[in-house]
Amino acid sequence: MKEDNLKRLKKRLYQKNERFKGRGKRPGVYGRREELPLSYWKDSGKKKKSLFRPLKIILILSSLFFLVSVTALLYLWMGESNIISSRNIEMEIRGPAYAKGGEVIGFDVSVLNKNKSEIDMADIILDFPEGSFSPDGVEMKRKRYELGSMGIGESAKKTVEIALFGKQDEEKTVTATLEYRLAHSNAIFAKTAKYKIKISRPAIGVSLTVPKEVNAGQATEVKIGIVSNSSTIARGLVLRLEYPSGFHFTGAVPEPSDMNNTWRIGDLASSQEREISVKGVVKGQDLEEKAFRATVGFENSEGDFLPYGASVASLIVKKPFVELDLFANGKNLDNYSALAGDSLRFEVAWKNNLAVPMRNVSIEMKILGSVLDERSISVSRGFYRTFDKTLVWNSSGMPSLATIEPGETGRARFSFSILNPLPVKNLSDKNFVIELNGKIKGYAVMEGAEKKEIKNEISKEVKIGSHLQFANMALHYSGSFKNTGPMPPRAGKETTYTIVWSLGDAVNDFSGVKIEAGLPSYVRWTGNISQKDADISFDESSGKVVWNVGNIPSGTGIISPAKEISFQVALAPSVSQIGNSAVLLISPSIEERDNFTGEMFKEQKDSLTTLLQNDPVFNREEEKVVE
Repeated sequence: MKEDNLKRLKKRLYQKNERFKGRGKRPGVYGRREELPLSYWKDSGKKKKSLFRPLKIILILSSLFFLVSVTALLYLWMGESNIISSRNIEMEIRGPAYAKGGEVIGFDVSVLNKNKSEIDMADIILDFPEGSFSPDGVEMKRKRYELGSMGIGESAKKTVEIALFGKQDEEKTVTATLEYRLAHSNAIFAKTAKYKIKISRPAIGVSLTVPKEVNAGQATEVKIGIVSNSSTIARGLVLRLEYPSGFHFTGAVPEPSDMNNTWRIGDLASSQEREISVKGVVKGQDLEEKAFRATVGFENSEGDFLPYGASVASLIVKKPFVELDLFANGKNLDNYSALAGDSLRFEVAWKNNLAVPMRNVSIEMKILGSVLDERSISVSRGFYRTFDKTLVWNSSGMPSLATIEPGETGRARFSFSILNPLPVKNLSDKNFVIELNGKIKGYAVMEGAEKKEIKNEISKEVKIGSHLQFANMALHYSGSFKNTGPMPPRAGKETTYTIVWSLGDAVNDFSGVKIEAGLPSYVRWTGNISQKDADISFDESSGKVVWNVGNIPSGTGIISPAKEISFQVALAPSVSQIGNSAVLLISPSIEERDNFTGEMFKEQKDSLTTLLQNDPVFNREEEKVVE
């Protein structure tokens, strides 16, 4: 059956004009090839061929453009006719490879134009590293030198002198940039070169001296020496001292400029020296190492600190055989201050750290200071030797000192007062202190039956601070201004008053002194001030009067006149105030900083009213508001 079907299909395939049913008419699939005209096949070939012609043309043009571009670039950058290449400009900086800090050195910047064209408006721009100064001490950051036009083959040279400041072996880099233009062009071209130089010796020498060993809790002195190795003036020097943990600052000569670790040395000429002494107390574990670091440098215009020289020194904290310490009013004396008239109660504490007993122990405490009220000295279970101002404790008054067992502790007590007023007779009488130098000693039988003296010493001090006396008064009949208006004040009428602020009794130097107060809504600021250049202002929105006094030197109000200012206010009371006194100034207050002790002090005074207690002409009947 299948064979018959195949034969019939074969016969139909070769039969003329035979057609097959189907969905398409693609030649060779559903119809006979002979039925399609010859033009069909010719047109189809043309269409396929025309698709490739534009692509071929684009590819050929792209290749030609690429070849032309590469050739042009090679011609411009490598050819002898180049007129814009910075490669045809030679730029070189010559100078020493090493320099001493602060030493004036010179270096040359040379330029050679090897282009086949002249260059115009040529400038050399030098960017200097941090710590660069001119020979006369002016800080240098960037400088431009004009060269002008440079012909074909022409060269130019600039010699520059600078002094470099920095740390030893620090490398400094000077960057030179040549900016130029071509004739008839506004385009700017550039060429750069760098010059590196190393500092062989720091401009500022710094030495730091500390004891090799110190007992825990013992007063210690740190000395910083500064010397200028520079051949020019080193300007605006700043010293910073880094303290180890456990160090408590107690004072310095000269006093720090900022906090307790920064000194503004200022300018140092060549070979000029400075010395700073810092005192403090070191605490730590037995055999613990404590390191101090002193750095001298310069603060640039942005406030960054640039170090020129540094020094590091260490000490070893030892646990003493016998501890000795001193407390005032229950507080440690590492940074203690008191005021004139204060009564101070002290405790001397000790402890035996040996493994054997201490015997025949005695304790002495010497008290030195011109502000000590000697008549107020009181000592418990000891006695005071007047001739050398020394307190003494021994086993005759304190039997427990005959033998102090291992690990045993004990305390002795004494007290005294500070003179009031303080003995200020000239401008140098300030920054008073009371020094307390203690000593404990005894004997112990060590290994090998050796009898050995055991001792320890401490030095403490009490700084004597002071507060400014702030006088605050209201006047009508006297003072800097001629006041007007009814007295007593009348409701609905305006009466003017003079407010006087006075500062005095400055034993030490003060800074950051400021006084402020408020004006009631019914009191007007007239703007009349006794000192036109004073920094005093009135804020209408808040009703605050503020006087920024600033610094007040020692002796003000004692040797030199008090610091004083007056200003005028106008009172316009209402009917609701009839029969009562009116407030003129609300809660005036003062804040100040004692530069010697570092203590901040704030005090608030009572409000001023129409009761003019300080006006000698004032009548008490003029106090209250009337109709």
